[in-house]
This record gives sequence, C-alpha cells and structure tokens, in this order.
Amino acid sequence: MTALQFALCVPTYNAGNKWQDWIAAYQSQLLKADKVIVIDSSSSDNTAEHADESGFLVHSIPKSEFNHGGTRNQAVEFAKSFADVVVFMTQDAILASPDSLANLLAPFVDPEVAAVCGRQLPHHARYFNYPSDSRVRTMADISALGIKTAFMSNSFAAYRLSVFDKLGGFPDNTILAEDMYLTAKMILSGYSFFPSDTLNFINNINAQKGVLNDMPLSNREVTVLRYLANGLSNKEIAEQLLLSNKTISAHKANIYSKLGLHTIVELIDYAKMHELM
Repeated sequence: MTALQFALCVPTYNAGNKWQDWIAAYQSQLLKADKVIVIDSSSSDNTAEHADESGFLVHSIPKSEFNHGGTRNQAVEFAKSFADVVVFMTQDAILASPDSLANLLAPFVDPEVAAVCGRQLPHHARYFNYPSDSRVRTMADISALGIKTAFMSNSFAAYRLSVFDKLGGFPDNTILAEDMYLTAKMILSGYSFFPSDTLNFINNINAQKGVLNDMPLSNREVTVLRYLANGLSNKEIAEQLLLSNKTISAHKANIYSKLGLHTIVELIDYAKMHELM
C-alpha cells in the first residue's frame, strides 16, 4: 500500500510567539507533510519570515481578502498537484505529541472515510464537541445526533482531496462554519466522518495531559489496531507510520495482551464494537 501524500495548510496573521511553538511542534512530528502551505494575511510581525525560514510555502494575501472558506480553498489549489489528503490547522493549534499527524491520517485507510477531526483540549475547547469516545459518523446518525453529526473544526482536521474537490470544497466568502458545511455535504453524499479522541491535538502546550486515557491502548496502539483491523500487514503498517517491522510487532503484541485478544477475528470484532473501522 502506497503511503498517502498530504499537504498541511494553515492561515496566519500576526501569530506572535506561539507561532514558533507551532513550528517546533510540527518539526517534531514523526510523519511530516509533503508540503506545508501558509496563507498569510500580510502579517506585520515575523510570521511569514519564520514560515519561510522553516521551508514552508508562503503565499501572502491582503488582510482584507481573508475569509475562512475562500482562503482555505486558495491553499488547496497549491496542494492539488500532489496531495491525496489536505490537513488544516490554525496558527495557535499546537500538536501535542510526535505522532499527532500520523494518527490523524490513519483513518483514511478506509476509503469511505472522507474527513477526520482531531480532538482539542483547553484553553477554550467545548468538551461536548470533543467527547472522550471515538466514533465514525454517517448519515445513519442524523436522527440521533442532529447537526452534531457533522461537527468539524478546521483547527485540526483532514479531508480526502478527491472528495473535497468533487463536492466543491468550502463555500467562498464565509466567516464561519465552512468546515461543518463541507462535512455535512460529505455525510449526505454517503461518506463517513471520523471525529477521534485518539488524535493528540492540543490548543495549549502547557495544558494538563492524560485526560483522554479512557481506553487501555495508547494513541499509537489504536492507530496500529485500526490498520490491522483493515487488513494491513505489519510491513504495510510500518511503511505507513515510518516505523520498523519490529516496532509494529511489539505494538501488535501489546494490543493483544492489553485487550485479552488471541486472534485477528477477535481484534476485528473489537474494532467494530468500538467503531474504529
């Protein structure tokens, strides 16, 4: 299986000191984007300069031209020639651990998954939008969840580019909810959406950690479990996550031990029961 190519897109404007925290957290990632695309709204500080020095593609626009949908659509245009998936973040969204991006990309092993949203933690996150349990959402959930079936946040989110393009991307000239608008269209078109607590994203790098550990597996083990349940071999998983076969074998052994599983059939049943595939 060929590893997905992805672009990471972030709109910026006078990001201040936190921007260097953002860059440092990105540079620590085990899985890095094929290209980081920065759309800068004519910052008067060093935001664009720091991005350029970090090797990011920087495209500057007048501050007056920024809007949440159209500006992000501009970023996607720079990604279309190479990317399978486009990831969106905001300038104050600090990745919490080195495997955050790898975990965000993992659900795309399922071709029916069109979008993935990572959980956000304090300082201003609304916990009802980021529950402790992961689940795949589809059209079948509308009667129970209503509008929250399509809850999405471009602070840390990823979209399959072929579906993004097919459905026309974000609405232009919008000041909010461009993410939920597109996710709703994806769900109504029959695709799945994966909002996950297993994706380590945090808005405040100094915020208290350990809040999400409701299940016995680590984030990496959940990612490996998901790949195993979808039929990937140890070698294929290692290629996806840029790890050795030996490391994947160790994760696999830990998964079976922690969950009390003995066969791949039991593992698949567990993944289905917990909506991890």
